[in-house]
Amino acid sequence: MAKDFDTLEDSNRSANAAAGLQPARVRSSPWCRCLDTATLAFGQAEPWAPLGSPHGTAETTNAESLDALRRAVAAAPPQRFEAWVTHQFVLSRLVGGSSSFGEGPVLRADAAGAHADPGVTVRGMASAGSEWVPGP
Repeated sequence: MAKDFDTLEDSNRSANAAAGLQPARVRSSPWCRCLDTATLAFGQAEPWAPLGSPHGTAETTNAESLDALRRAVAAAPPQRFEAWVTHQFVLSRLVGGSSSFGEGPVLRADAAGAHADPGVTVRGMASAGSEWVPGP
């Protein structure tokens, strides 16, 4: 079984490298499924609490995590690519919408954001196995 897992890791990393997806940083929810996904896709994963599940935590903790995510988007230099692996409900709160399975938003900092969350604008959607689709 380990051989199959290793082959899958190599295949995912090779596909990402061929697509030019070489993130400067890979952050993940501390939950094992997210850490596994990040490691399979990019060969590394840095656990980061703000990407963790908000279920079962105080609302103030949820608000602090969402604020930390927004600040990280705002602090990212233009043209920097980071991969964040998280949960659908975390993503939905950050961008004010949802995505499909295997799909994620390409974000930028923008004080005049088009979504309910100021400072975060969805530039488009990226999904596994297809090209990035720019947004409006």
